[in-house]
Order: sequence, then structure tokens, then C-alpha cells
Amino acid sequence: MSGKAHYPWLPVGLLLDERYPSTEFLRGYHGRVLVLRAGKDTLVPPRNTDRLLAALPVRAEVVDFPGHGHNDLSDDPRYGEALAGFMR
Repeated sequence: MSGKAHYPWLPVGLLLDERYPSTEFLRGYHGRVLVLRAGKDTLVPPRNTDRLLAALPVRAEVVDFPGHGHNDLSDDPRYGEALAGFMR
């Protein structure tokens, strides 16, 4: 979700010029991908994650955390397990 979406009353476009075009960065990547999806994420809403998954050139391994948000995702023990399993 963009800064404009979070703060529609501020001139975010004039204040910030950072972009995170993940789909562009990953367009030519064909290695393994792990996506940890937080169901209650308000910073990166699940619909944005779904759009990223649809645009990836490879099928990603997805681990869902429906009860967690952006900042408490790592509180779930499955978070560390997913990272460790992916890196093996």
C-alpha cells in the first residue's frame, strides 16, 4: 500500500520518491521464492501480496499467517520455521 493510500491528505508524492516495484525487480528471477503473508497486515495488505504472487515468473512457496499483522508476524513460531525450512 502506498503512502498516498495511508495518508491521502498529505502531499506524499512531493515528500517521498521511493518506490518498491517488486514485480519489476523479480521479473527475470527464476529461483525459489518464499512469501510470508500476514492476513491482518495493514501496511502490505493481503490483496497486494496476491497481486505480487500473480505477477511472479515462478510459483512461490506461501506461508499464511491469518491472525497476524505486519509487525507481529515474527511472533508466530511458524515464522522462524518457515525461514529455516526455506533456507535449507
